[in-house]
Amino acid sequence: MEFTNIKWLPTFGWWAINILIPVASPVFFLWAFGFPRSTAPLASNNVIKSIGKGELLWAVMGMAAATCSDLIALLGVSTVAVGKDFIWIAFGLHIFLIVISVVAVGLNSLDLPAGYTPPNPHIPDKRIFVMSLAALILVSVTYSATHATLTDQEAANEKIKVEAQKKTVADKQAIIDRIEKCLANTNAKSGGKNCLKETK
Repeated sequence: MEFTNIKWLPTFGWWAINILIPVASPVFFLWAFGFPRSTAPLASNNVIKSIGKGELLWAVMGMAAATCSDLIALLGVSTVAVGKDFIWIAFGLHIFLIVISVVAVGLNSLDLPAGYTPPNPHIPDKRIFVMSLAALILVSVTYSATHATLTDQEAANEKIKVEAQKKTVADKQAIIDRIEKCLANTNAKSGGKNCLKETK
């Protein structure tokens, strides 16, 4: 079986390369380091240590920026069924998400006030931590949906172009056929001229 015949493979491949591998694989390997005896003592709570300060927001910023790029590309597709106002609103919301993520990462990287001890030493601010998880899930969905829409609309646009080209070629061929038939059936010179005028 050829891979080109598997319709879902390109979509899954894009999702794996752009979302699953960059986000999940580092967390998975951090978790896996806790199993070998040689690394287990060093890997205690290493997952929460790595994302407890809202570090997932870095991934959110990257995917939000990529979503903005796809939204701009979507504006240039003539067959897009979604209104341009909606696309611009989505674009603005993703820019806002990037700004909020930058601020949140900065705030959570500051030193804690003297005497303050968070419930979890690896999560200075639980609100930012929860926000990072929610934002990651949200932008993963919007990025995937935007890219899927862009891919579908580009395919539809390309199909329209191909059909238009075929119609143009068919129309030209029809004109040529009419001229050839007209000239073949015309013996008189003046009749040939009239035939060409009618064809035009």
